[in-house]
Amino acid sequence: MSVNKRAVRTRFYIFGFRLRSVFLALGFAYLVLPNLATAATTYQAGFDCISSSVTSACNSGEAQFSVLITDENVGPNQAAFIFKNIGTNASSISEIYFDDGALLGIASILDDPPNVDFEDIGDKVSPPDLPDGNAVNPPFDVTQGFATEADNPAPHKGINPGEELTVVFDLVNNFSLSDVIYALLNDGNNDGALDLRIGIHATSFSDDTSASFINGVPSEVIDPVPLPASIFLLLGGLSALGRFRRVRAAC
Repeated sequence: MSVNKRAVRTRFYIFGFRLRSVFLALGFAYLVLPNLATAATTYQAGFDCISSSVTSACNSGEAQFSVLITDENVGPNQAAFIFKNIGTNASSISEIYFDDGALLGIASILDDPPNVDFEDIGDKVSPPDLPDGNAVNPPFDVTQGFATEADNPAPHKGINPGEELTVVFDLVNNFSLSDVIYALLNDGNNDGALDLRIGIHATSFSDDTSASFINGVPSEVIDPVPLPASIFLLLGGLSALGRFRRVRAAC
Protein backbone atom coordinates (compact mmCIF):
# COMPACT_ATOMS: atom_id res chain seq x y z
CA MET A 1 0.00 0.00 0.00
CA SER A 2 1.43 3.34 -1.04
CA VAL A 3 1.73 6.13 1.48
CA ASN A 4 1.22 9.74 0.53
CA LYS A 5 4.26 11.13 2.29
CA ARG A 6 3.27 14.70 1.59
CA ALA A 7 -0.16 14.22 3.21
CA VAL A 8 1.43 12.55 6.25
CA ARG A 9 3.97 15.35 6.53
CA THR A 10 1.23 17.98 6.27
CA ARG A 11 -0.84 16.29 8.97
CA PHE A 12 2.26 16.06 11.17
CA TYR A 13 2.91 19.77 10.87
CA ILE A 14 -0.75 20.61 11.50
CA PHE A 15 -0.71 18.43 14.63
CA GLY A 16 2.49 20.10 15.80
CA PHE A 17 1.01 23.54 15.21
CA ARG A 18 -2.11 22.68 17.19
CA LEU A 19 -0.03 21.25 20.04
CA ARG A 20 2.09 24.39 20.16
CA SER A 21 -1.08 26.51 20.15
CA VAL A 22 -2.39 24.63 23.20
CA PHE A 23 0.84 25.22 25.11
CA LEU A 24 0.85 28.89 24.13
CA ALA A 25 -2.75 29.29 25.30
CA LEU A 26 -1.87 27.68 28.63
CA GLY A 27 1.13 29.98 28.94
CA PHE A 28 -1.07 32.98 28.16
CA ALA A 29 -3.51 32.02 30.92
CA TYR A 30 -0.68 31.43 33.41
CA LEU A 31 1.02 34.76 32.75
CA VAL A 32 -1.89 37.11 32.08
CA LEU A 33 -4.77 36.01 34.30
CA PRO A 34 -2.92 36.58 37.60
CA ASN A 35 -2.20 40.13 36.47
CA LEU A 36 -5.89 40.71 35.83
CA ALA A 37 -6.94 39.15 39.12
CA THR A 38 -4.59 41.29 41.21
CA ALA A 39 -5.39 44.62 39.58
CA ALA A 40 -5.97 47.31 42.19
CA THR A 41 -9.37 48.92 42.58
CA THR A 42 -9.91 52.67 42.82
CA TYR A 43 -13.00 54.74 43.60
CA GLN A 44 -13.48 58.49 43.31
CA ALA A 45 -15.81 60.83 45.18
CA GLY A 46 -16.44 64.53 44.96
CA PHE A 47 -17.45 66.78 47.85
CA ASP A 48 -20.70 68.57 48.68
CA CYS A 49 -20.60 71.87 50.54
CA ILE A 50 -22.46 72.00 53.87
CA SER A 51 -21.68 75.64 54.78
CA SER A 52 -24.18 78.43 54.22
CA SER A 53 -23.79 82.00 52.92
CA VAL A 54 -20.47 81.25 51.18
CA THR A 55 -21.71 80.49 47.68
CA SER A 56 -18.48 81.33 45.88
CA ALA A 57 -16.38 79.16 48.19
CA CYS A 58 -18.88 76.30 47.92
CA ASN A 59 -18.87 76.43 44.12
CA SER A 60 -15.07 76.47 43.96
CA GLY A 61 -14.68 73.59 46.40
CA GLU A 62 -17.30 71.39 44.77
CA ALA A 63 -15.63 71.96 41.40
CA GLN A 64 -12.06 71.30 42.55
CA PHE A 65 -11.99 68.94 45.56
CA SER A 66 -12.07 65.16 45.24
CA VAL A 67 -10.78 62.03 46.93
CA LEU A 68 -9.58 58.75 45.47
CA ILE A 69 -10.06 55.65 47.63
CA THR A 70 -7.83 52.75 46.60
CA ASP A 71 -6.03 49.60 47.73
CA GLU A 72 -3.16 50.22 45.32
CA ASN A 73 0.37 50.42 46.79
CA VAL A 74 -0.78 49.76 50.37
CA GLY A 75 -0.48 46.78 52.69
CA PRO A 76 -3.12 44.14 53.44
CA ASN A 77 -6.16 45.44 55.32
CA GLN A 78 -5.29 49.01 54.38
CA ALA A 79 -6.88 51.68 52.21
CA ALA A 80 -5.46 54.93 50.86
CA PHE A 81 -7.41 58.19 50.62
CA ILE A 82 -5.85 60.57 48.08
CA PHE A 83 -7.17 64.11 48.43
CA LYS A 84 -6.85 66.36 45.39
CA ASN A 85 -7.38 70.04 44.66
CA ILE A 86 -7.62 70.24 40.88
CA GLY A 87 -8.29 73.66 39.39
CA THR A 88 -7.15 77.26 39.41
CA ASN A 89 -9.47 78.92 41.94
CA ALA A 90 -7.72 80.01 45.14
CA SER A 91 -8.39 77.52 47.94
CA SER A 92 -6.56 75.38 50.49
CA ILE A 93 -7.77 72.18 52.16
CA SER A 94 -6.55 72.70 55.72
CA GLU A 95 -8.28 69.99 57.81
CA ILE A 96 -9.50 66.48 57.01
CA TYR A 97 -11.92 64.52 59.23
CA PHE A 98 -13.21 60.92 59.22
CA ASP A 99 -16.50 59.79 60.79
CA ASP A 100 -15.32 56.81 61.45
CA GLY A 101 -16.55 53.29 60.56
CA ALA A 102 -14.40 50.56 58.98
CA LEU A 103 -11.26 52.50 59.96
CA LEU A 104 -8.87 51.35 62.70
CA GLY A 105 -6.27 54.10 62.67
CA ILE A 106 -4.08 56.29 60.49
CA ALA A 107 -1.11 54.23 59.32
CA SER A 108 0.73 57.01 57.50
CA ILE A 109 0.35 60.43 55.91
CA LEU A 110 2.13 60.91 52.59
CA ASP A 111 2.49 64.63 52.06
CA ASP A 112 4.95 66.76 50.12
CA PRO A 113 6.74 69.19 52.43
CA PRO A 114 7.31 72.06 52.37
CA ASN A 115 4.37 72.64 50.01
CA VAL A 116 1.91 70.18 51.59
CA ASP A 117 2.65 69.33 55.22
CA PHE A 118 0.00 67.63 57.39
CA GLU A 119 0.26 66.33 60.95
CA ASP A 120 -1.34 63.20 62.45
CA ILE A 121 -2.46 64.76 65.74
CA GLY A 122 -5.91 63.18 66.11
CA ASP A 123 -8.24 65.00 68.49
CA LYS A 124 -5.72 67.85 68.83
CA VAL A 125 -6.81 69.12 65.41
CA SER A 126 -8.31 72.59 65.71
CA PRO A 127 -11.24 72.60 65.55
CA PRO A 128 -11.53 68.94 66.71
CA ASP A 129 -14.67 68.33 64.67
CA LEU A 130 -15.77 69.39 61.19
CA PRO A 131 -16.96 73.03 61.20
CA ASP A 132 -20.68 73.18 60.31
CA GLY A 133 -20.84 69.40 60.84
CA ASN A 134 -23.98 69.85 62.95
CA ALA A 135 -25.78 71.18 59.87
CA VAL A 136 -26.13 67.66 58.42
CA ASN A 137 -28.31 64.79 59.63
CA PRO A 138 -26.99 62.87 61.44
CA PRO A 139 -24.38 65.37 62.65
CA PHE A 140 -20.82 64.73 61.52
CA ASP A 141 -18.98 63.33 64.56
CA VAL A 142 -15.27 62.43 64.69
CA THR A 143 -15.76 59.86 67.45
CA GLN A 144 -12.34 58.19 67.17
CA GLY A 145 -10.25 61.30 66.66
CA PHE A 146 -9.38 60.40 63.07
CA ALA A 147 -8.37 63.80 61.74
CA THR A 148 -5.35 65.59 60.33
CA GLU A 149 -4.53 69.21 59.66
CA ALA A 150 -2.01 71.28 57.77
CA ASP A 151 0.96 72.55 59.71
CA ASN A 152 1.20 76.29 60.30
CA PRO A 153 0.78 78.44 58.36
CA ALA A 154 -2.13 76.33 57.09
CA PRO A 155 -2.86 78.32 53.93
CA HIS A 156 0.66 77.60 52.67
CA LYS A 157 0.96 74.02 53.97
CA GLY A 158 -2.55 72.89 53.00
CA ILE A 159 -3.66 71.25 49.75
CA ASN A 160 -3.64 74.13 47.28
CA PRO A 161 -4.59 73.99 43.57
CA GLY A 162 -2.55 71.34 41.77
CA GLU A 163 -1.56 69.55 44.99
CA GLU A 164 -2.59 66.33 46.74
CA LEU A 165 -2.23 64.43 50.00
CA THR A 166 -2.51 60.70 50.78
CA VAL A 167 -3.78 59.32 54.09
CA VAL A 168 -3.32 55.56 54.54
CA PHE A 169 -5.61 53.84 57.05
CA ASP A 170 -5.48 50.45 58.73
CA LEU A 171 -8.91 48.78 58.57
CA VAL A 172 -10.83 47.03 61.35
CA ASN A 173 -11.75 43.32 61.45
CA ASN A 174 -9.73 42.38 58.35
CA PHE A 175 -11.93 44.65 56.27
CA SER A 176 -11.08 45.37 52.64
CA LEU A 177 -11.62 48.25 50.25
CA SER A 178 -15.08 46.95 49.37
CA ASP A 179 -16.08 47.31 53.04
CA VAL A 180 -14.81 50.91 53.03
CA ILE A 181 -16.89 51.72 49.95
CA TYR A 182 -19.94 50.02 51.47
CA ALA A 183 -19.47 52.15 54.60
CA LEU A 184 -19.22 55.32 52.50
CA LEU A 185 -22.41 54.40 50.66
CA ASN A 186 -24.17 54.09 54.03
CA ASP A 187 -23.50 57.83 54.37
CA GLY A 188 -24.16 58.41 58.04
CA ASN A 189 -26.94 55.88 58.56
CA ASN A 190 -25.56 54.98 62.00
CA ASP A 191 -24.96 51.34 61.12
CA GLY A 192 -22.03 50.91 63.48
CA ALA A 193 -18.69 49.89 61.98
CA LEU A 194 -20.00 50.02 58.42
CA ASP A 195 -20.74 53.73 58.45
CA LEU A 196 -18.21 56.25 57.15
CA ARG A 197 -18.12 59.87 56.02
CA ILE A 198 -15.21 62.08 55.02
CA GLY A 199 -15.23 65.78 55.82
CA ILE A 200 -12.83 68.53 54.76
CA HIS A 201 -12.51 72.14 55.81
CA ALA A 202 -11.01 74.56 53.29
CA THR A 203 -9.81 78.14 53.63
CA SER A 204 -8.16 80.89 51.57
CA PHE A 205 -10.85 81.18 48.91
CA SER A 206 -10.73 84.26 46.70
CA ASP A 207 -13.28 86.06 48.91
CA ASP A 208 -11.33 85.21 52.12
CA THR A 209 -14.03 82.84 53.35
CA SER A 210 -13.87 79.21 54.46
CA ALA A 211 -16.24 76.29 53.91
CA SER A 212 -16.79 72.68 54.93
CA PHE A 213 -17.57 69.73 52.67
CA ILE A 214 -18.67 66.10 53.01
CA ASN A 215 -17.93 63.39 50.46
CA GLY A 216 -20.41 62.56 47.72
CA VAL A 217 -21.24 59.09 46.41
CA PRO A 218 -18.10 57.17 45.37
CA SER A 219 -17.94 55.60 41.91
CA GLU A 220 -15.42 53.13 40.55
CA VAL A 221 -12.65 54.44 38.33
CA ILE A 222 -12.28 52.08 35.37
CA ASP A 223 -8.76 52.08 33.94
CA PRO A 224 -7.56 49.72 31.21
CA VAL A 225 -5.36 47.05 32.78
CA PRO A 226 -1.90 47.19 31.17
CA LEU A 227 -0.90 43.90 29.59
CA PRO A 228 2.44 42.42 30.62
CA ALA A 229 5.25 42.39 28.06
CA SER A 230 5.06 38.59 27.94
CA ILE A 231 1.73 38.70 26.13
CA PHE A 232 3.31 40.46 23.18
CA LEU A 233 5.94 37.71 22.97
CA LEU A 234 3.18 35.12 22.98
CA LEU A 235 1.22 36.90 20.27
CA GLY A 236 4.38 37.20 18.22
CA GLY A 237 4.97 33.48 18.62
CA LEU A 238 1.45 32.66 17.46
CA SER A 239 1.89 34.85 14.42
CA ALA A 240 5.22 33.22 13.57
CA LEU A 241 3.74 29.73 13.90
CA GLY A 242 0.88 30.71 11.62
CA ARG A 243 3.32 31.81 8.93
CA PHE A 244 5.35 28.62 9.45
CA ARG A 245 2.25 26.50 8.93
CA ARG A 246 1.37 28.24 5.68
CA VAL A 247 4.91 27.82 4.35
CA ARG A 248 5.11 24.10 5.20
CA ALA A 249 1.64 23.42 3.78
CA ALA A 250 2.72 24.97 0.52
CA CYS A 251 5.75 22.63 0.26
